[in-house]
Amino acid sequence: MPKTTLFNYFIKSPSTKNKSDGGTPGKPKPTSSTASPLASELKKKKPFSPKDRQADGKENAATENVNNPKKLKMSEKESEMFEEKTNPVEEMEMNCLAMREKKSPGSKSNRLRARTGKKYRRIIESDEDNNISNDEDDNYKPDGEGSQENESTSSESGVSEKMSSAEEEQEEDDIPVKTGTKRKRPSTSAPKLTQTKSKLLSFQAVDSQSTSSSDGRNVYLHETLDFLFPENVKDIEGRKPNNPDYDKSTLKIPQSFLAKLTPAMHQWWTIKSKNYDVILFFKVGKFYELYHMDAVVGVKELGLTFMKGNFAHSGFPEVAFGRYSSALVQKGYTIARVEQTETPEQNAQRIKGRSLPKYEKTLRREVCRITTKGTQMLNAWEEARIHNHEHNFLLAVCERSVDHLDGKQNICREFGVCFLDTTVGTLYLGQFHDDRYCSRFRTMIAHYYPCQILFEKGKVSAELHKILHTGLASVLQNGLVSGSQFWDATKTLKTLSNEKYFVKDEEEMWPQLLTSMKSDTSALGFLAKTEFELAISSLGACVYYLKRCLIDFEIISMRQFQMYECKEEQTTVKERKEEFPSLNQVMVLDSATLSNLEIIQNSKGSSEGSLLEKLNHCKTPFGKRLLRQWVCSPPCHPSIINARLDAIDDLIVNKEVASSLIATLTKMPDLERMLAQIHSMSKGMRQNDHPDSRAILYEEKIYSKRKISDFMCVLEHYEITFNCLKKLQDQIGSFKSDLLRRILGLSREGGDGAFPDLENILSHWKKAFNHKKAKETGKIIPNAGTNPEYDHAICDLESINNRAEKYLNEQKKIFSCAKIIYKGTGNKRFQLEIPADVATRKVSHDYEISGQRKGFKSFRTEATKELLKEIEAAEAHRDAAQADSMAIIFREFSKDFEMWKIAIQFLGQTDVLISLSEFSKGADGEMCRPEVLMPDEYSQPLLDVREARHPCVTKTIFSDAFIPNDTLLGCDRDGGEIPECYSSLCMLLTGPNMGGKSTLMRQVGLLVVLAQLGCRVPAQSCRFTSCDRIFTRLGAFDRIMAGESTFFVELSETSSILKHATKDSLVLLDELGRGTSTYDGTAIASAVLEDIAQNVRCRTIFSTHYRTLVDDVAPHCNIQLGHMACMVEDGDDTVEEVLTFLYKLASGACPKSYGFHAASLASVSDDVVKLARVKAAELESNKKNLATFRELFYKDVAEIGSV
Repeated sequence: MPKTTLFNYFIKSPSTKNKSDGGTPGKPKPTSSTASPLASELKKKKPFSPKDRQADGKENAATENVNNPKKLKMSEKESEMFEEKTNPVEEMEMNCLAMREKKSPGSKSNRLRARTGKKYRRIIESDEDNNISNDEDDNYKPDGEGSQENESTSSESGVSEKMSSAEEEQEEDDIPVKTGTKRKRPSTSAPKLTQTKSKLLSFQAVDSQSTSSSDGRNVYLHETLDFLFPENVKDIEGRKPNNPDYDKSTLKIPQSFLAKLTPAMHQWWTIKSKNYDVILFFKVGKFYELYHMDAVVGVKELGLTFMKGNFAHSGFPEVAFGRYSSALVQKGYTIARVEQTETPEQNAQRIKGRSLPKYEKTLRREVCRITTKGTQMLNAWEEARIHNHEHNFLLAVCERSVDHLDGKQNICREFGVCFLDTTVGTLYLGQFHDDRYCSRFRTMIAHYYPCQILFEKGKVSAELHKILHTGLASVLQNGLVSGSQFWDATKTLKTLSNEKYFVKDEEEMWPQLLTSMKSDTSALGFLAKTEFELAISSLGACVYYLKRCLIDFEIISMRQFQMYECKEEQTTVKERKEEFPSLNQVMVLDSATLSNLEIIQNSKGSSEGSLLEKLNHCKTPFGKRLLRQWVCSPPCHPSIINARLDAIDDLIVNKEVASSLIATLTKMPDLERMLAQIHSMSKGMRQNDHPDSRAILYEEKIYSKRKISDFMCVLEHYEITFNCLKKLQDQIGSFKSDLLRRILGLSREGGDGAFPDLENILSHWKKAFNHKKAKETGKIIPNAGTNPEYDHAICDLESINNRAEKYLNEQKKIFSCAKIIYKGTGNKRFQLEIPADVATRKVSHDYEISGQRKGFKSFRTEATKELLKEIEAAEAHRDAAQADSMAIIFREFSKDFEMWKIAIQFLGQTDVLISLSEFSKGADGEMCRPEVLMPDEYSQPLLDVREARHPCVTKTIFSDAFIPNDTLLGCDRDGGEIPECYSSLCMLLTGPNMGGKSTLMRQVGLLVVLAQLGCRVPAQSCRFTSCDRIFTRLGAFDRIMAGESTFFVELSETSSILKHATKDSLVLLDELGRGTSTYDGTAIASAVLEDIAQNVRCRTIFSTHYRTLVDDVAPHCNIQLGHMACMVEDGDDTVEEVLTFLYKLASGACPKSYGFHAASLASVSDDVVKLARVKAAELESNKKNLATFRELFYKDVAEIGSV
């Protein structure tokens, strides 16, 4: 960027008396005939780019008085150059014109040129310098020339000490470049040299107009303002951050500071005071500007360039909003789009004849949208599209302490939650009790991981605080003030009613879920049932935040409310669940299990190698989201599992059908989100006074084209899908799967299908408007009958044109001349052009001459004036109706929202089933269909898996073939059930280090998840009874940020198992007790194993290295022993053992753990390993000696006692 620029944006200069000259008011006008280094510098300017914009190339900002730069003297070198060179005026004019040539489409000069067809020459400062009198020149005095008027330039931040009335009148103009009459430039004379030199100085920008700190860094204005110092910051109510009710989203700004600001900067600070935690994208003409602290963020995070001046300032053009806003939002910032909401003409009309403060005379601007990670929506900005297919959940949570319920000592708190995805418009509400570890809450956030959290300030428990600052530390979090921001249930219900979110056809229709949560004792319906008070309060927090982001009506009016039911039932081991499994019951996979089994993510936080990544062959974004929900919540009832297995079998057998469906789904966009986008843009789905309806967008045509393109894309893919299904109906009807016949069969009479029959409605939308023309023009011109208002306006125009033609024929008869025609376009229409000779003889005084050309004269009459007035009004009516056509058509489309939504749900299920069928084909080995048994058919649970492999470890990852294993719990080696014997339900697993114990345990857990998901499993055979929950205690890690040691984490997870496990659960415990001393660890492990084997009696695999534990449980009838086999060639103190892992599960216990072999594999030095062997031999010898001594000692004591 060049060091000097010709123009500074938002410049506030001393006033000029002559305002009729057509130039920009308050601008100094150079007239010198000598050359300035500025002119040479301007030639070096780089072309405009969004990232590196020059300060002097910005449209629509020259008269927005925000900055007030000091007029600095030239250096001696520059002064010499100035005096040596001559006649810079023409050169400056050329450069000025080049810099300002790219005027915005909405600028005044272009609008005038478009209407009149004339070319207006832009008048720049140098054009009129020589027409100003000496008295006028005296009005401008640079620094050091002794005028009090120069005090107004004392601040470069938009703050001024004094302002003349003439300046106040000029500041109301937001038009960047004014037009005026062209004046002849007189020759430059020598006495003007000093005056012109002074004026040129005002254009010069020094290398850095900002203050420099001691370390050489630029210090900008906002860094020097007292009220922005951390110790002085207050919210708009004057509260400091240490106040519990402090609102960090607002800022108190001293009135004395605001009083000194220029109007536009006053406007910026006023908006900033209400959105202190937000980055303001402040619209000025065609650009979004960032000021002060916001500009620093823009330069740091977006790579923008600082403009010259002592206050931080950067920006970019309107068309780049999507790219830059999306980048900041993804980095965790909150951004606000501040739009200009009135035109200069509307501004002039608003302030005309009114005595308003100076800051109210500038163009009105309003916040039109606030966007965060949790409130993103699809929009018309191409770069702002949400390419991530995952849900973007905004979570609101509140809690309260409760007494222990029914003697359940683990219950100590109650949570209310509301989470929603604004991209699809679905809201979930729930309220549940929880233990002191917040187990249920942890499970919920594992299933529905949020990208933003709202919580009630001052009412967060210590345990919830730990979760927010450890497991959710990377998530954007906002504390809301209780009462005013985080509403209670009553205020929430009142607001929902008062805002009329659920009013349809003038009738209030509440969603069924919310109606069921309201208390029956309240006549007005503003009280919530006790069991839903916290859930409704959390909904209130979401509604408040959506209102702040200005998208509340669009989201809530969709009425997509669902109940979140916590699937983790708080029961003790002695309680038996009734009617397990119920039809809607799903397996509980808590946060620990999802993490330990690496179901959603691996240990590094990525999806690589996870079960979800292995299963994900989905083609559509909404299918991928549904697959994640299915994986986190496998069904328990065998009928649902078998229905999915039947569907997968049909898809594998009928390859042609599957291929056709895959081809259709592959090209499909995110219809679920696009459907929500269309709804939000529908007429009536946004409040009438929404500021976005008044926003002036210079690229509106581009945005309209994108909206129309998206809408037609939705229609096109619905049509493609429907045609595909229509062709496949015969094959679909022959499927064995009831599920596939239902979701893919068309809903016609006599059929089992439930997929909506879209034939008629798609045909209607094909004929509703000209699709091709709409794509090209960005406007929807509805066909007759689609938009009544538009049809009426077209009829009016036809009527006016007919009357105009009739009047023209009458004039031809009156003048007896057939050559009379209408002349002119736009507001010059309906001029009667009459031959000059006829006009001279027959025109009366009722005809007003409006123009002439050779041989013809043009006239207006009262009738033609009336016709012009009527046709302009009719065209405005037509344009308004046409502008609303898009919103009206979207509204008509959204009337069938439920039907479109059902179609998407069925397509999502189809996509997931195809994805599971792709996995079930088993490219890496044999796959089998699991046999799911009802638990009540047997007196004990059953798990019988033969020749099973780990589903995520494939030949493509490891070159060696994976060694399969049998796992039998609840049955003998011959496969026969043992109804009354529980000994085989619990396996104590031993084996060498790195022998495959943990892999086997994870393999068993994942196979059960896969089988209950309704998918084929990598095994020769699989028989099992449904699991209600999988518990895992695998690996060793601490939670240092939460103050929890490794052993504490182990015991916390173990405690959850002992409290919540039932006989239908699957428990996987790996090396419990290793985090403490040998004796303590052995004792705890032994006690836990015995409790599970005798009391819980569920399928369990318990691995250990404690030999004492093996010896203790060997005679236990409820526990079987197993080990991972290996081959060992014995060594001695000098020769190492040769160990070969077989990775095969065998019965019995392993004699040793062979830790020295693992040490050697880990490259521990030979000397250390040898020394360890010696120490181990000593310890073993001492142990034997001690055992012998005890045996002899107790024998002698017994003999002495008998004597």
